[in-house]
Amino acid sequence: MQYWGGPRTYSDNRGHPRLRMRHAPFAVNRAAHDAWLRHMRDAVDELELAPELERQLWHYLTYAAASMINTEG
Repeated sequence: MQYWGGPRTYSDNRGHPRLRMRHAPFAVNRAAHDAWLRHMRDAVDELELAPELERQLWHYLTYAAASMINTEG
C-alpha cells in the first residue's frame, strides 16, 4: 500500500520491504516469474480498473517480477 501512497504500516512494523532480499532464500527463475505474473494478470483483470490504473499497476507488477529473478533455469 505504501508504494501507492497509502499508510506505511508495513515499514513501520517490519522495516523497508526489501523484496529482493526477502525472496533471496527462494530460487526464483523465469518459470516462477511467468507463473506469478499469470496469477497476477487474472487478479488484475478481476479488478476491472480504469485503463490508466490498470496500466500503472501492471507496469509495477512486471517490474517487480523481473526484479525477483535470482537464478537461471
